[in-house]
Amino acid sequence: MKKVILLILLGLLMCNSCLARENVSFVYINGSNNNDEKMKTWFEKGVAKLHPVMKENFEKYTADTFLKNGEVTINENPVIFFWGDKSRTDLEFVEKQLDLSKALSPTIAYKVRSII
Repeated sequence: MKKVILLILLGLLMCNSCLARENVSFVYINGSNNNDEKMKTWFEKGVAKLHPVMKENFEKYTADTFLKNGEVTINENPVIFFWGDKSRTDLEFVEKQLDLSKALSPTIAYKVRSII
């Protein structure tokens, strides 16, 4: 039974990897603390200007190797991954937890020393 499930899972994984080889997408990542709408808009406009240039240069120099002589194409629309807006909230959460740790740490250390 385990072998059958393993074979089915392996078959599904192979199907997914075959489908993923049809086209190539550029992924543009901005992960700084740009947490406002203005910076997000600026980044997306910059990607819209940069992507055609990157696509052209990539196709020019590496078409034979990566694109299988025209069998695979680069998608016209880039994938934009903007997570700068999330980093500020994560940083605030970490700072709150650190403040809590700083408050409790001396007390816990004192208790441990008194036991020893």
